[in-house]
Amino acid sequence: MNKIKLIIKNDMYPFKFYIFINYIDKDEIKKLVKYKKGYEVHKQTIEEQINGANLTTCTAITFYHETILGVILPPTKDKIERFDSLNHELFHLVSKAGKTIGLVQSEDSEEIYAYLQGWLTKKIYPKIC
Repeated sequence: MNKIKLIIKNDMYPFKFYIFINYIDKDEIKKLVKYKKGYEVHKQTIEEQINGANLTTCTAITFYHETILGVILPPTKDKIERFDSLNHELFHLVSKAGKTIGLVQSEDSEEIYAYLQGWLTKKIYPKIC
């Protein structure tokens, strides 16, 4: 399986979305993500989040801090699982992005969340289908 690395920017949001598909080498991932050491998320740095993931047994992980939002999807032969895991993790990233810019998830804001989820999906799916 080919490794796929996407760095996605959107002019409407101050984020870089890092999407790693078929990656299991944590050191390689850490070199590719442009972050400052010491960034904290849930009292963990991005490096600690990546180091703490078991990429041989999990279906996906997310990592994030401020303007960096990422997903790592280890290799799998099951395409349905791949899409399920990707959608699941993208929802986490979209939720984090909304909270970071001050949105409260509600009926009034759900269209913004849905737009970002759809936009990310359109950027990623052509690369994995």
